[in-house]
Amino acid sequence: MASYTATITAGPQDIDELGHVNNAVWVKWIQDVAVAHWHAVAAPAHRDAYIWVVTRHEIDYRGNVTEGETVTVETWVAEPPRGARFDRHMKFTGADGKVRVEARTTWAILDRATQRLIRVPAEVAAPFGESRDLERRRGTRAARDPGFRRSDGNYPLFLSAVAIALIESRMPSPIRGSSSPARWRLSSSICSRFSGSI
Repeated sequence: MASYTATITAGPQDIDELGHVNNAVWVKWIQDVAVAHWHAVAAPAHRDAYIWVVTRHEIDYRGNVTEGETVTVETWVAEPPRGARFDRHMKFTGADGKVRVEARTTWAILDRATQRLIRVPAEVAAPFGESRDLERRRGTRAARDPGFRRSDGNYPLFLSAVAIALIESRMPSPIRGSSSPARWRLSSSICSRFSGSI
């Protein structure tokens, strides 16, 4: 199950003095839908073992919603986790098909017992995996540019090329283009650091 869909109807408690859903309410809805997705997909053992916290919100308000209006919200995870974190995408659409709000939020996973950050376990991330076809329909960069996708098998090679280019740009010209062991050890070390954070 890659994505999750729900509907929300704005009640009188959600409306501000301007007559539409308050911006702070959208933040609450984003969190509520994310939690609902987690409970709908995650294994009971995972729900008991881990807690998610928000580290960043990025929200685009594109239209207003008034009292009694219903929006359909879809949420999905487009890319694999990066260490303890992953980005969740969310889109709220009105009955007229127009997008009211789009958001991308970054979440981090904590071990419930220790309340410390941990790397997202593969078995926790797997049920939230996104298909490339769905990404393509949504126009995400991962779909448009296969080299951008972090899970792509060529990504470590891309990092290696970047690391070597950075190293060479800082070397005296006689050393550039060298295939010395020192050069490769250094580039491999840099690549390992980058790859470890994916």
